Amino acid sequence: MKLFKRILLQVLGYFIMSSGIALILHGKQGAFPYDAISFYLAELIPVDFLTVGRASFIIGISWTILNFILIKNWRIFFSLIVVFSIGSFIDFFDLIVFKGFYPTTFFMNALISVVGLVIVCFAVGIVVLNKSLPAAPSEIALVYLSSKIKTGWVPKIIIEGGLAVIAVILGLIYGNLFQIGWFTILCAFGCGPMINFFRKILIKYIPEY
Repeated sequence: MKLFKRILLQVLGYFIMSSGIALILHGKQGAFPYDAISFYLAELIPVDFLTVGRASFIIGISWTILNFILIKNWRIFFSLIVVFSIGSFIDFFDLIVFKGFYPTTFFMNALISVVGLVIVCFAVGIVVLNKSLPAAPSEIALVYLSSKIKTGWVPKIIIEGGLAVIAVILGLIYGNLFQIGWFTILCAFGCGPMINFFRKILIKYIPEY
């Protein structure tokens, strides 16, 4: 697959993923911890300029710098491409496509959250077929921790658990934990199997690259 097609497919994956993330945030039943942190930062910091996507920029840039300090490889900064792509697309869907779309019933909120999760997992199924383009800061951190901690599941627990703790703290400061709720748990346990499901289907049509 030529480089242009690889990049186009990757951007498409980020675009689709961001639509799912925005739906989950609008469902207010619980989001992925990283996205919950972005949401709470945007709400807590009294600056009109700071949107959820731009808060995601701040987190991603900070994480990239931390990765560079630990790993000391300038190529790590390529992960900022992922950070800015997803953050920009999240704002597009959050502020334009789904602007004002906040269902008032539990059923509808749960429904759009589930739809959002399926969309995210489908998009990740596309993105994980990439073996040569930049990875997200969290993926780089996971690889680094895995090289230091040989127990496979511990690095993921450290990263996801750390993000969840930060999100809960910010939610408590904000006064509402609706972005860290029951659906956050569903995301944690349901995302992996669903990504694998979509990956097995997608790999028949999209070769790994």
